[in-house]
Amino acid sequence: MAISKLTTEERGTTISYNEADGFYTIATDVQKHIRKFDWLGYECTKTLLYPDGTVETKEYKVPAHAISFRSPVKLKRELTDEQRKAVSERIKAIIRNAKTQK
Repeated sequence: MAISKLTTEERGTTISYNEADGFYTIATDVQKHIRKFDWLGYECTKTLLYPDGTVETKEYKVPAHAISFRSPVKLKRELTDEQRKAVSERIKAIIRNAKTQK
């Protein structure tokens, strides 16, 4: 009997935190996440393979300082007209200096 691979709807990533040792455990069967975590050098603690040898799931142990959670709302910086003018002048000065140093 052949074992079928997980569908897109069945694949996911789970993050859990162990306060006792200060590490996160990340279990994922999302290939995009596996490639990213491997590229970042996270410690792989477990790998499950399909019968054909391809990776099904990987589990990683990650130090707490490597994980951050952010607000889903992107804050837009509100500048006054004076602040906008000051920023513009600083950028123009940087560009002028860069051109004169060439």
